[in-house]
Amino acid sequence: MKKISIVLFVISAALSGCATSQGEAKDLEALPDKLRFALLETKRDSELCNAYNNPAIKANTSIQIEQILRDRKISQCTALGKVRSIPAMNDTRAGDAVASQMQTDSLKETKAAENEPVGPPSRFDILGIRPGVSTERDVLAQARANLGKNGDSMLYRFEIGGFQMPCGVQYERGRVAAFICFTGKKHSGESNIHSHEILVKGFTEKFGTPTRSEKVAVTNGFGAAFSNNRVTWEDASGAWLQLNSISETIDQGSLSLFSAENIRRKLKAAEAEDAKRKF
Repeated sequence: MKKISIVLFVISAALSGCATSQGEAKDLEALPDKLRFALLETKRDSELCNAYNNPAIKANTSIQIEQILRDRKISQCTALGKVRSIPAMNDTRAGDAVASQMQTDSLKETKAAENEPVGPPSRFDILGIRPGVSTERDVLAQARANLGKNGDSMLYRFEIGGFQMPCGVQYERGRVAAFICFTGKKHSGESNIHSHEILVKGFTEKFGTPTRSEKVAVTNGFGAAFSNNRVTWEDASGAWLQLNSISETIDQGSLSLFSAENIRRKLKAAEAEDAKRKF
């Protein structure tokens, strides 16, 4: 998101007639053809002429500006102390360059698609810890510190995605059933908003597009309501990896890994509880 904001700022500066460095111009030229053209179309005639006469703006962008100005029946640009005529439509260099750029964009998109994981991952792992498979020995091999016991969970400190965080681990039949870590300044010293963005990006690169992303309402023990951003992946075994971020009023979040067996057991318990309700 930060990179996109920087690129949009570069576009805005260039189209306002501001001085554009060679590096910024390269960022602008690197944009996909369709996105660049759509943004150019939103600009006023004077802004387009300023950009058209700016020496930092290169061929692909100039050609797109020419096309938009022709559509607006503008044949000449006077800006930044220069006068430039807009080439007639029979100048084929515009079509050739745009077609070439679109072909390049298509190849980039195809390559990105080839690198995208297809279907759910076979089985999740975080630092080599796999739900329903890993033992306590596997967990201890990756833990930075043993923080003792808290209820039914053993607490350890791990470094995940560059963030130090406390994690509670529950076992069923000697295997990891639940692996729940806590984020936010209180737990890791880092802003929860920042760590959530980094973790979502990292796990998306590792496991592919999340199964679902949603905003859900949650309440604490005192009845106070909060908005929770939740991102969930599900692997082929039925295990879940879930990231939660409550950042509107409190800086707190979590990273959770649940085995398929643990999820089935909890769903069955919830259904049994619902069946007891009388109305």
